[in-house]
Amino acid sequence: MLQIENITNDPYQRHSILFEDYEIVLTLRYLHRCSAWFMDLEYISWSVSGIKLSTGVKHIAGQNKPFDFFVSDETNNGIDPYKLDDFSSERNILYLLEREDVEKIRGIDLP
Repeated sequence: MLQIENITNDPYQRHSILFEDYEIVLTLRYLHRCSAWFMDLEYISWSVSGIKLSTGVKHIAGQNKPFDFFVSDETNNGIDPYKLDDFSSERNILYLLEREDVEKIRGIDLP
């Protein structure tokens, strides 16, 4: 599991994550009107947009990718990230679940 660091208070951010032999492009967007964080992902020739970041869930479990993303609530209140500074203050932490993590969760080997 890899913590995604350097998430700032900027409401639009792009992060490049080296994953195995490829790159995951993670775009984070904070929408003030609904007080929520969303992510878009690009990986090889696959992309997905508009995933709301929520605590305690695997965000792309149905996509059959060798990775996933998970948000923890460090206050243990189970509250989704809803403020612009929730990640920079480390109230919430965004993690990349790597291949080994996903295989363990799903109980299968991934290609």
